[in-house]
Amino acid sequence: MGDRPFIVGFSFGILPVILAYFKGWLWFPAELTWENQGFLILCAIVTFSNYLNEYLQWYPLQYSKFAPEGGCPARVGWFIMYSTPAVAYVIVWNYLGAPSSSYDLLMLGLYCTHFTKRCLEVLFVHKYSKDCLFLTVIEIASFYSLGAVVTAYSLHRLSGPDRNSFLDDELRVKVGLCIWVTGQLINLVHHYILSTLRSPGSYKYIVPTGGLFGLIVCPQYCGSVRVCLPSC
Repeated sequence: MGDRPFIVGFSFGILPVILAYFKGWLWFPAELTWENQGFLILCAIVTFSNYLNEYLQWYPLQYSKFAPEGGCPARVGWFIMYSTPAVAYVIVWNYLGAPSSSYDLLMLGLYCTHFTKRCLEVLFVHKYSKDCLFLTVIEIASFYSLGAVVTAYSLHRLSGPDRNSFLDDELRVKVGLCIWVTGQLINLVHHYILSTLRSPGSYKYIVPTGGLFGLIVCPQYCGSVRVCLPSC
């Protein structure tokens, strides 16, 4: 059954969604068309099946130091994984009519900027000790791209025609952008720290130090924030 208790997934995955719904921070679209209903059902199925797969260890993802040597150059593989979500987002944005309001363009810019940063880190920051598995590249790129589709559709369709009103709250916008920028910087700084720990080709694990590693187990994940201003 794996070494992660079910309560962890429930507490950090399902419970926050339930609480957010009853708090009024999460809502279903007013118009539940067949398209919207099908989209919400697909999201629920993919989310649950992905967690169940990892929890039961049916076919866990093999990457990082836990994966065997693969046949795809690591830098190429990770560039594919981080570039496809941005492409997927732009495709969905165009499919929805390329909305050009301030809200829509801001969301598009924030999302694509995040993954552009990740691609630049892949090219100039990260160090790799082994190649990737082709199947892992396809799986992660597909999952990230699905996340991009979910994000783009939710922000530009499920948020409704009044989505631009979110920008009327100047404090919300400023706080949201500060959180987003802070998250990106935390993510970048700690990726750089990790890149300095091991020499090329080394498989030895080294306990990270410096930055926020003395306070948080994985500050690079904590900082990997893709903030949607409506949720701030």
